[in-house]
Amino acid sequence: MARAHVLANIRANLLNLAVQIPERLQTFESEAQQPLTFANFVRYHDYEPEVLLKSESWSGWKARSGLRPAPTDPDHEQLRSSLIRMASVNGPRELARLRGVTNQLLTGDVDGALVAAETFEVATHYRFWGRSGRQRQFPTVRDSLARIAQNPALLAPFTLSTVRPELVEGLNTDICMWLQSLPDDHRAPLRLPARVGFFFSPSTMYADFPISRELFHWESQSNTSQASPTGQNIIQHQQRGYTILLFARDVKQRNDATVPFTYLGPADVERYESERPIKVVYRLRHPMPAEMFKTNRRGG
Repeated sequence: MARAHVLANIRANLLNLAVQIPERLQTFESEAQQPLTFANFVRYHDYEPEVLLKSESWSGWKARSGLRPAPTDPDHEQLRSSLIRMASVNGPRELARLRGVTNQLLTGDVDGALVAAETFEVATHYRFWGRSGRQRQFPTVRDSLARIAQNPALLAPFTLSTVRPELVEGLNTDICMWLQSLPDDHRAPLRLPARVGFFFSPSTMYADFPISRELFHWESQSNTSQASPTGQNIIQHQQRGYTILLFARDVKQRNDATVPFTYLGPADVERYESERPIKVVYRLRHPMPAEMFKTNRRGG
């Protein structure tokens, strides 16, 4: 009964948005006295970006409002989810890089887009497509970007203004996919810990939680002993030349959209105890954002 009530509320809210958003788009500039951009619109009306984008693209909403023709991009539906991924980007360097890529693609300059992507061509591909080049049948990253360039209606709204407050570089593609974009000589030190990301969640089977902004508690998998190769790599990571890089998120999904990991930077073992699992306290080399600590510390 409760489930049916929740689903009914969701349907009603979506129906309200279908009427509400076109009306608000039509009157936005006169009411808000601001240019009609995605970032300005969601800030002014206090919308969650994912709520708008999970059912329609920004170009699609504007078309519904009569503010532009309906998009005819060949990959509009396939690439629509990239709007949600882009809305989650909050790292200033990545924002600047993606702006450069999209600006070049809008002019049809694929080689210029590759230059703008710097050494993050593969990561840029995943930002747009969310799948490997093999799965999308692109032999090269250049082929991937060339296909994206054929979708100008989808590219045009990518002003990529930061919608949420900047914390640390956010990553909402699969972390493993991002690691694949690193040069070979940078990839080996990133194999540990075995679970690259961790969740601040009371329901998780692992006890991962921040102790302070500089310290957090982490547990290995339940079958890991201190004497095992994995256990020794965790405990002796500095002596063995490994670097521990930490990624965290509160939940896996919010508003039916995948929540990005936040990169917390490198960390070192402060102390450890027990086994199966090994309980480790890491010291971050840079304090985690105060808001993240306040939200996820034990005891609320």
